[in-house]
Amino acid sequence: MQRVLTTADVSPRDRLAYWHDVACKVFVDHECRLDGPTNFSATIHHASFDQLEISRVESDGLRESTRNARGIPHGEDNVFFLCAQLSGTSIMSQDGRDGAMEPGDFMLMDAQRSSTNFFPGPYALLIIKIPHRAMKARVASSSQLTACTMSGATGIGSLTSEFVRMI
Repeated sequence: MQRVLTTADVSPRDRLAYWHDVACKVFVDHECRLDGPTNFSATIHHASFDQLEISRVESDGLRESTRNARGIPHGEDNVFFLCAQLSGTSIMSQDGRDGAMEPGDFMLMDAQRSSTNFFPGPYALLIIKIPHRAMKARVASSSQLTACTMSGATGIGSLTSEFVRMI
């Protein structure tokens, strides 16, 4: 089932509250910082397939989203996010690393650990939620992979990026 959640029909003064509510339900609890409420717009196209959830997020005016240790309930949000940059730029920080993504690049983020995502301008991301147990069964040391930009420009990264964007 696919859902579209958008701020387009929400008054500018209510957009941040609306966005925070829907984004926390689709992804995980986090805090947002905007350029200003009047120039903020965002849309999520969201679909679920068995244990995977796939979302396309487009936004203009959202500058930062932060998830800190206080906001991470113990035993909940046991997912990784595979994030693929579709347009614009994202800078994601986790586990002491900062990774910048340009279109075609992708990276892994862990919802069980603190993170900060910075968006210097309009952007679009494809985000795939992957259950922890599925990732941990295949990758022993996932904490060493978070916030590491994987270039979609050449080699296996290019193949992976194209595959992820086709989903």
